[in-house]
Amino acid sequence: MARDANGAVLDDVIAVRYAAPHSFTGEDLLEITTHGGAIAPAAVTAAAIVAGAREAAPGEFTQGRLGRRPWGDLGPRAQSSGGGDQSIGG
Repeated sequence: MARDANGAVLDDVIAVRYAAPHSFTGEDLLEITTHGGAIAPAAVTAAAIVAGAREAAPGEFTQGRLGRRPWGDLGPRAQSSGGGDQSIGG
């Protein structure tokens, strides 16, 4: 359950923690999946930011990965699933 600062339930979510240095970028990362629509994702994102999180900038994960670990022969194309995923902000 995702809750706001007052403890009110915002949504039933799935949260996956990726611990450094074993994450895609080599940094600590928390991925939160909410129900669709506009209200639940926006409310959960706002609550996470109030709690100290920040949204990733467009391309931040790929840039972080490229800056720390070479891709080798596969190149960046191996990272994309082609699913058209988008962040809340973009």
